[in-house]
Amino acid sequence: MPPEAAHRATRGPMIHGPGLRMSNGRLSFRGACTADARPHHGVGWPARRRSPCQEPGMSGTPDQRPGDELPTRDAPLREQARRVLRRWLIEGELKPGQDLNERMIGNRLGVSRTPVREALLLLTLEGFVSMSPYEGYYVAPLTRDEGEELFRLIAVMERVALVRGEPPTTEELTLLDSLDAQRIAARDHDESIELDREWHQILLPAERVGAVTREELTRLLNRLDRYERALTLDDPTRAELVSEHRVIVEAIRDGNLDEAGRLLEEHWLWHVRRGIPWPPEEAQRPD
Repeated sequence: MPPEAAHRATRGPMIHGPGLRMSNGRLSFRGACTADARPHHGVGWPARRRSPCQEPGMSGTPDQRPGDELPTRDAPLREQARRVLRRWLIEGELKPGQDLNERMIGNRLGVSRTPVREALLLLTLEGFVSMSPYEGYYVAPLTRDEGEELFRLIAVMERVALVRGEPPTTEELTLLDSLDAQRIAARDHDESIELDREWHQILLPAERVGAVTREELTRLLNRLDRYERALTLDDPTRAELVSEHRVIVEAIRDGNLDEAGRLLEEHWLWHVRRGIPWPPEEAQRPD
């Protein structure tokens, strides 16, 4: 029996009717939520249990905030839905392993299921979302292998981009120093991540490293963002990472781009070297 068929058999028949759903011998209204644990998907940690409904019929989506409302006229609906869903995914409002119900998301965003389905397909291609033929879309789990691979890829790409491109200007180096000072004083982990992202964007802007390189780096950094936000760094750790930034800047000021590139690659491999568990238990295991 194929694995998916065997998996389906263990879950019991799926019966859909107007407002009804049967799973594992239990009949319920569509939109009701369950708390059964999803089986493992891929290599890594078990996915989080499905979250209880926050309100009837709205399981699987966070509360709407300003900027979530659709539609507007600046882009196709699928692209607008993708932007909002990706933000929810990156910021951790949608948890690893959590089910993504097209109808409920559409209701939340005020659009039909079609643009939501198209957005979920795009996010699947980006690695944020996974799909099972019998269970639909769910948030992709965080795994050790993917986390380390992302850090290694970004490390190599940024080193090559820095060494081959024009060095940052004096004004840009001063701005990098300022961002590091702000990061030390950051109020929380999310603010620290945003400042760190800005630091790397100023170090390697598109006009200096090339549009394609900047685009690919941004894509990988967006995917890595889920991992970075799942890690809570204490103040001494944050200070150590900022000190590595400052050594990189000093190497650039000294005119040694090769050394700066080497240090930049080592900086990205900090988490891999330290062997921080991937992912933290609270980011992946059932409640």
